[in-house]
Amino acid sequence: MRSSDRTNDSLSGGLNSSSNGGSKTVATALAGVPRLAEPLARTAVLGLREYLVEYPPLILVATVLPRALLQTAFLVLLGHAAGGQTSAVAAAIGASAYAMVNATALKGPDVLINERVQGTLHRLRTTDLPVAGLVAARWLAYTAEGLLSSLLAMPVAVLLTSDPGLIPRLLAAFPLYLLMALTTSCFGFAVAVVAVGRRADVFLTNLGAYLILAFAGVLTPQPGGLPGLVGAVLPLTHGVAALRAWTDGGNPLPYAAAEALTGLGWALLALAGITWQARRARRSGSDFLM
Repeated sequence: MRSSDRTNDSLSGGLNSSSNGGSKTVATALAGVPRLAEPLARTAVLGLREYLVEYPPLILVATVLPRALLQTAFLVLLGHAAGGQTSAVAAAIGASAYAMVNATALKGPDVLINERVQGTLHRLRTTDLPVAGLVAARWLAYTAEGLLSSLLAMPVAVLLTSDPGLIPRLLAAFPLYLLMALTTSCFGFAVAVVAVGRRADVFLTNLGAYLILAFAGVLTPQPGGLPGLVGAVLPLTHGVAALRAWTDGGNPLPYAAAEALTGLGWALLALAGITWQARRARRSGSDFLM
């Protein structure tokens, strides 16, 4: 065999070996997806059961529902008092979206914080499953509650604006509400990661909710200047703008894309934070920042 033939055979073998190695890597990664999907699905079901134990249907009807409706009514009336019918409609749209924050950004963080309070957070870190995935799977119950709260707040918001045509337009924007339920959950997750290392979880979660109320343009369109810059990085800001654009006959897609990117940013921050927190806890032996 000539040297050129041997060289070609060697290159061909190397390429085939590299191709086979790459295929095996991809196959291994894909094989891990169903391995994670099944236990995470079971975790989501367990999280739903845990949620129903903590918040049985009677408690939901007696406490969660009235709060969502009364909060929505207050915000719409506040908008009407500030600027008349036009402001009331803008506030109704924002208030129907903000109704989800109580579940996604206020109650949801308890999924992670309670693990620290009960001294079981270290056990989650010893499993083969990612802690972020376990927390996110259990968080879905609160995401669903937030979405349902917004849907139930719609009739109250529309009733106080005397604009019955607003209901079908808001219902048709259901994908936007779903998007905001996910982005506010990502924000709540990031807040929970910060709170888990401090004894100020109640303060931090409430602070997050009030920041959204103050800077996300819930009552009026997003302001300019420094408040506008703060609101630009908060969830709900672009989602509410997308809702208003949709109900006014405009194009909501640019705002929806901005809302999705905002949620992705908070999700990445939460993932980075929970990874750093686990490493720091292993070094110091405590979840609290010293």
